[in-house]
Amino acid sequence: FNAKKMTTTTTPHTAWHDDQYLFRLTSTFGWDDAIALCNHLVEGIEASAPVSTDFDSLAGTTIGVDETTYNCDGDTSSSSNDVRIDESQHRYYFNDALEENFNETNEKSFQDWISHAITQLTYQDQWGNTPLHAASYVKPPVEVIAALFAVGRLLIEWKLFAAVKFARNSLTVKSLNSLTEPLWAIPSKDGSTPFLVACSTGASTSVLRKYLDEVEYYIVKKWVSDP
Repeated sequence: FNAKKMTTTTTPHTAWHDDQYLFRLTSTFGWDDAIALCNHLVEGIEASAPVSTDFDSLAGTTIGVDETTYNCDGDTSSSSNDVRIDESQHRYYFNDALEENFNETNEKSFQDWISHAITQLTYQDQWGNTPLHAASYVKPPVEVIAALFAVGRLLIEWKLFAAVKFARNSLTVKSLNSLTEPLWAIPSKDGSTPFLVACSTGASTSVLRKYLDEVEYYIVKKWVSDP
């Protein structure tokens, strides 16, 4: 990775108490820790998910799901709409998490993970820059951009799924509805998107290609309109 990479001694758990953690990592060359945090978020969301789903059915305007409503906010009250989790469905996720010493995965609810991921990825500084902006300013390795995009995709997938599967007034749906744009399209206060920043600051061709591939992916999935 970049020779200027900052060496840190923190862990992904630090982020639970610091909304700016990912932003600081991506703006100070903390590439390894930024990737670890993104992976941690993906693992946590998948491990705590209240129901298994095939996100391939979420492309376009037709979402192949039934009308069952799931409780996903850690509510332990009895309800016919509450999903009963089969522990075996996610055992492999829990094992992976434990192997990486991510024991906290078992202690947080699905809503906690969703809210936490959104907070980390969409944090904006006084100029409106997100962690993706921050990374794109400093010629990042393509692996960092890919890790950020992976979390962004997962959140969009769950937003589409939750819109028809979860109770409309659930905290998870409200959190996911705060995602109104893809990460690569969130503008700073001067109107610059992360992609524009990457193009104007000398990012590598592999990073620019990753951006283009991500935009194309969203268009193919019909998550955004074809310009």
